Amino acid sequence: MAVGRNPDRPDGAVYHSDRGSQYTAKRTKELVEAYGFRKSMSRPGTPSDNQPIESFWHTLETELGSLTQYTYEDASRKIVKYIELYYNSSRLHSSIAYLAPNEFFTLLSVHHT
Repeated sequence: MAVGRNPDRPDGAVYHSDRGSQYTAKRTKELVEAYGFRKSMSRPGTPSDNQPIESFWHTLETELGSLTQYTYEDASRKIVKYIELYYNSSRLHSSIAYLAPNEFFTLLSVHHT
């Protein structure tokens, strides 16, 4: 998604993750390097390094509630719908001047062209 949504990203754009096994896997490392990202990882045992995504997960859990009653496929669809149709498109974020992320990204794109 990072590649598809940002085809004009600068060389050396940062790909940040925690140390989950899916992010430390050899295949992930190869993809990150192949697409010209600079890899950044949280230090072991320091979740504060990953504060923005931890904040996002908290918001997701608070606003969507428990998903344990759903099948994996239904929960996945519900999360994608929440992110794509609400969180990125409509939800105002105090950290970006009370704009929706898609709107803020558009403004950034206009200012950097």
